[in-house]
Amino acid sequence: MEKLSYSKKLYYKAGVKLLIFPILAMILGISFFVYGIDNAIALGVPLAGLVGFGLGFILFPLSERVQTIFDKKIDHIYSKYADPIIDDRDAAKRGIDGESIVFGWLNEILTDKSWSIYKNVEFTAGDKNKFDIDAIVVGPKGIFVFEIKNLSYDFFFTSHDCDVVVGEQIRPCSQKDPRIQIAQNAEILEKKLKASGFNGVKTKRAVVFARPESIRFLGSTTVFLIDNKETLKRYMLEQYDDLRFTPEFCEKVKEAILS
Repeated sequence: MEKLSYSKKLYYKAGVKLLIFPILAMILGISFFVYGIDNAIALGVPLAGLVGFGLGFILFPLSERVQTIFDKKIDHIYSKYADPIIDDRDAAKRGIDGESIVFGWLNEILTDKSWSIYKNVEFTAGDKNKFDIDAIVVGPKGIFVFEIKNLSYDFFFTSHDCDVVVGEQIRPCSQKDPRIQIAQNAEILEKKLKASGFNGVKTKRAVVFARPESIRFLGSTTVFLIDNKETLKRYMLEQYDDLRFTPEFCEKVKEAILS
């Protein structure tokens, strides 16, 4: 069934985590304020003011040093806890933006009502392993499955390897090769369809990059790589019609996919 995308889940989680910092600061501020009021009432406002003035006079020479230590501590806390959350949030936001761009392309390309587009379709492989396919398209030319990427760096593919290009450096992919990822997901979908009685139904799979010119490849690749709307349009519309995929057959396939 269609659910929140992985990118949206990460984005919302990061937002919740980032709220923890201002909430804690607010709780501490209120606590100190209430504590100060209670002491002022108990000791008398003049006495509390005198004590405060005395402490301020004593601590003033140390204030710059205390401020420096405080700033370093805050920087350390943010770099250790907040910065990774912000990085996750920014990466998730790029994922959400990428999905929005690619689904916009699909809606502009597939204007005929014979096509159906499904976002973030979740499956279960085995007993516990859940995964989702970013986009599944069903229509007269068959079933298309897409992995959508929108990262801040470029990819460099060869026939068997996946690297990322950061500045002038080429490094191995830290994530799974997206070609392998979509191929594995497509195979699980095909098994699901076979179990539902659709023998011999194969999917067409591709990795779609939302940022133009974000990929380079050398050699052949078994999974099509797309980095702009025109390439996506040619890839889909130049496929031969699959005569099995009548409107009635498409409806049955869609029911099996979403069940």
